[in-house]
Amino acid sequence: MVRFAALILLAGVCLAAPTSSRARRRPPAAKPAPAPAAQFPIEKIRVLGNRNYSAAQIIQVSGLRVGEAGSQKQLETLCEQARNRLLATGFFERAGAGYQPSDSGKGYLATLEVTEMAQVFPYRFENLPMPADQIRAALSSFDPLFSPRIPASQPVLDRYAAELQRLIAPKEKVTGRLTLDTNGGYVIVFRPNTPLPVIAEIHFPGASAVPEGRLRAAVAAAAVGTPYTEAHLRQLLELNARPVYEAEGYLRVKFGGIRTGQAKDVSGLIVSVQVDEGSRYQLHSVSVEGPVERPGDLVRIGKFKLDDVANFDRIEEGRKRIEQAVKGGGYFQAKTAMRRDMDDKRHFVSVTIAITPGPLYTFGKLNIEGLDLNAEAEMRKLWGLKPGKPFNANYPGYFLSRVREDGYFDNLGRTSSRTKVDEAGHIVDVTLVFRGVQSETPGILRQQHQLGQVEPKP
Repeated sequence: MVRFAALILLAGVCLAAPTSSRARRRPPAAKPAPAPAAQFPIEKIRVLGNRNYSAAQIIQVSGLRVGEAGSQKQLETLCEQARNRLLATGFFERAGAGYQPSDSGKGYLATLEVTEMAQVFPYRFENLPMPADQIRAALSSFDPLFSPRIPASQPVLDRYAAELQRLIAPKEKVTGRLTLDTNGGYVIVFRPNTPLPVIAEIHFPGASAVPEGRLRAAVAAAAVGTPYTEAHLRQLLELNARPVYEAEGYLRVKFGGIRTGQAKDVSGLIVSVQVDEGSRYQLHSVSVEGPVERPGDLVRIGKFKLDDVANFDRIEEGRKRIEQAVKGGGYFQAKTAMRRDMDDKRHFVSVTIAITPGPLYTFGKLNIEGLDLNAEAEMRKLWGLKPGKPFNANYPGYFLSRVREDGYFDNLGRTSSRTKVDEAGHIVDVTLVFRGVQSETPGILRQQHQLGQVEPKP
């Protein structure tokens, strides 16, 4: 009975539900949509840490744009994407991107901070079917960071090699590698990934002023057996053949057309280099420029032969003598450079030696290793440099050679010298090292009375 009554009661409730529209229950109101996050534009982009690449180049690669608007969350995403793009170039060791409210309060100031790759290298293109200037133009359009010197990072090498392959050698893989150049430096080479033929022989048709055999001997040691490319061979000619001509005064020699053919008896190429020797030049004058006293004295130290064949081997030796003389006057870090002025009508050349002396260094103190007290005392008496006087960079070696040549010690073994430089005070201390001296008597200094103090060599 209880269960039945409950059912009757439930039915009554259902039947008693209101039927008028006014009495109907209203559905719950929908929740309002959340307000969109406020968006503000990037008003300015600044770049920090760049040295070799402009701010415009870096901004272009990053993908950030002035006027681009977004919420804070969207700006965080844009900055992270910009950072990743910069790192992917291979031009930067580190990169960062961030933003902050601008001074106007109506937008953002975005900041890109980079640390560029410390080492960058020159590059060249070998055996690619397009002139080098057109290749450079294509890569400049492809990459805003493309420059005369580029990092040797793998992303850079791979990206440029792939672009070159797409542009000019779709059927042949192109590689980029950092290699040792013929001048002792490093260069990045982009070329097809196929083995190169090697040089078996080299000839110089047209050579007469310099015997062809002499030219072959000068170049063959560096060239024969090496992979052949025209660019590589021309570098070898400049480094090895040109000095042979310039020692004879032929300063306008030109290495013209290059022909190659397969050698018969060995695997490799026979290379022929056409030579245009030009005229022989005479040394007309030599001058010295720079902040030095008595430049005429330095010219005389160079021992140049005027109105004679312009032998640039001898001229280079003269330049080195001048540089050593300047260093001997206390300019420990002196550098010299040589400039040529050519008179092609009279076939004269005038040479200017430009001197950059650097700071003046003075002598500090003398240390001696390997001698007993008596012998050390005698060596100090012979030593000619005085503390506080200009440091002669040539003197330590000259002093030790005089000690050996004049027989001051029996059983004298190896000698050497080293310097300790105080860059802040421009003071140089010298340590002389003696080996093999065993006697403890001052009598071993047999010629002290004959020579006296060893004066610096002029």
